Amino acid sequence: MKATIKASLAEAPGGTQVCLATDLGLTGRVAQLGQGPIKELSAKLMGQFADCLAARLEEPATRPADAGRPGDTTPPAPPVEPVEPINLLDASPVPTKVLAGVAAVAVAVVVGILLGRAGRRSGGR
Repeated sequence: MKATIKASLAEAPGGTQVCLATDLGLTGRVAQLGQGPIKELSAKLMGQFADCLAARLEEPATRPADAGRPGDTTPPAPPVEPVEPINLLDASPVPTKVLAGVAAVAVAVVVGILLGRAGRRSGGR
């Protein structure tokens, strides 16, 4: 597997627009899935990730030095809502572990990019 991911960030009303362009070369058993299931899985994972990240970024920022002080009225973070599980067994001739590995690598790269950007954004306040 070989992947090149390019992210571009642009100011948008109320936030930042993130555009991702991915060039992913798959070989072997993973390539047997075809483009359809891989695109579908990628879109679903990115949607779930974007929703979760947006919810996290909307939470009020707290500084660790302020944590636990008397009179601290910062409410606890809301519980994370469960997401619909992805059933790959119905559509995939490739073992689920292989596909999960590919998805995990793609999501990890995107998470790193976006969290790095979020850290820079919140650091400038």
